[in-house]
Amino acid sequence: MPKKRDKARRKVKEKRPRKKLLLFLAAIIFIIGVVSYFGFHGLSQNTETEIRKAAIIDGLSEDLPSLSLINEMSKILKSSGYEVTVFSGNRVNVELFKNLPKMGSN
Repeated sequence: MPKKRDKARRKVKEKRPRKKLLLFLAAIIFIIGVVSYFGFHGLSQNTETEIRKAAIIDGLSEDLPSLSLINEMSKILKSSGYEVTVFSGNRVNVELFKNLPKMGSN
């Protein structure tokens, strides 16, 4: 009978260090992840203020005008720091989409 108890005790003792090791490794991975996220995020930000531009393209304004929607979207974008330009009606064409990158819209 004593042999069965010894085997059971060995199994319990072997499982505890594995759990501790797994918890330790998980904690290390978490810490490395958090540090690298904030480290890289901080490096990617410019110290200079950058003008961010957004374009609202309302191709349906002639058929289904929705001034309240345009105003609400503009308000949200401006509160997030964007300079907003609204294109609607006959200004919405293929040339507009070709030239958007040149205008600096995100």
